[in-house]
Amino acid sequence: MRILFDARVLMNPEPSGVGQYSSVLLQELTRRLPQQWLVYQNRWSSQFGHLPELPTATAIARTHYPNKLLNLMGAWGFNPKLRQPVDLILSPHLNAIRQNNVPRLITIHDLTFVKFPHLLSRQNRLWHNWMATAAKQADHLITLSHATKDDMIKCWRINPSRISVIYPGLMPIAPIDAALTQQVLNRFKLRARAYFFFVGDIAPRKNIPNLLAAWTKVVHQSPYRDFKLVLSGKMGYRESTFHQQVSDLHLTNHLVLTGYLDDTMKTALFGEALALAYPSLYEGFGLPILEAFQLGVPVLTAAIAAMPEIAGGAALYVNPYEIDDIAQGLTTLIDHSVLRSTLVQAGKQRLRHFNWEQAATTYQELFQRFS
Repeated sequence: MRILFDARVLMNPEPSGVGQYSSVLLQELTRRLPQQWLVYQNRWSSQFGHLPELPTATAIARTHYPNKLLNLMGAWGFNPKLRQPVDLILSPHLNAIRQNNVPRLITIHDLTFVKFPHLLSRQNRLWHNWMATAAKQADHLITLSHATKDDMIKCWRINPSRISVIYPGLMPIAPIDAALTQQVLNRFKLRARAYFFFVGDIAPRKNIPNLLAAWTKVVHQSPYRDFKLVLSGKMGYRESTFHQQVSDLHLTNHLVLTGYLDDTMKTALFGEALALAYPSLYEGFGLPILEAFQLGVPVLTAAIAAMPEIAGGAALYVNPYEIDDIAQGLTTLIDHSVLRSTLVQAGKQRLRHFNWEQAATTYQELFQRFS
């Protein structure tokens, strides 16, 4: 059996969580499963996205269509011409190419564009809804949490038998030596265990406005004035509103914006944080939660969507709509070292639920079902 892996999501040189997940998924499946693999890339220019290290037998197929046009035409049934026939198409993202009479397995990471459309730009909403219309026609849908599966059943009225939940394994985290870690801390003028860390798009859907409002309640109290909130990620929707809020709340000196960080710098900062501050309004999984568990960092997150499913009893939960509750959670983590240690130990135990061997076994069963 030859399986096409639609790797177009890997074109971004600064991948999001979905891109990072897709890269590791590709690497793990091609290494663990016996099928023949054809990795599909498309770009109008000659510069294709970065691929992870793959087995030498892995074939690469490349086309040169404008990608937005390819997505548009694909929704209407257009099939890009490939030199090699395939038996199955697997996409780690919402969109997937078509080939005549070839089953497609498409991954849905979350339904933010359905449940919280007002938190996305108009362009983003249109793209996601257009792609979703085509994705719902797939032979089978994959998602990373039971919470998202439930959302798909309720919002899209999809038969549960058409959806498989496959938890990912752990993302690779390279060890960082102490000297490099200190260099990164010095660069951002930070002290170990004296800051909260957030990683992701700096956008309303991540509940950044409420996190900032909670942080101003914390950091303007005398016991906590030396603490910082570190936001790591690219600026997203409503950037000007974000900067205006920072100014209005007098947070400029209590906030560190790192921009997008490479894996080494992100790991160095993440690993020295007092805790992960992740009170998101909605997540289909929440990879930063697992990263925090791997790095021995306590987790504060929201008691909604997929977060409780993924974090289990290893997080301090808050109501993401209640600013005072978020603020109370932040101060609780500062004040109670025993709680932080308890959460770290619980996080290490929680990691047992996520492994690539089990994920690969489930994928193999799906491949056999649709072969």
